[in-house]
Amino acid sequence: MNKKKFVIALLVWFVGLPLSIAVSYILRIIGDYNSLGMPEVVWFIMHISLYILSIILAYFSLQKLSFAKKLTSMVMISFVYAVYYFGLTWLYIIESGIDSV
Repeated sequence: MNKKKFVIALLVWFVGLPLSIAVSYILRIIGDYNSLGMPEVVWFIMHISLYILSIILAYFSLQKLSFAKKLTSMVMISFVYAVYYFGLTWLYIIESGIDSV
């Protein structure tokens, strides 16, 4: 396992996602009343791209592991990413007043 590549893969997701949400928030704040910030298509494509890039980097950092360990690692990473994604986006949506629960 290449630890440096693995850390870079995690940083792509755990830093890239908040940065993309910050860009959306800034676009929403500087826009007018009818402005909705970042278009939904751009929002989802950006997050999907970050996920794919991070997963590819994580996969290549795990090259020396067996297939079973690699598969288990990828599933666990994806689960952690999903929890982080839903938690962070939910917090952004509620705190910014876009929607309420």
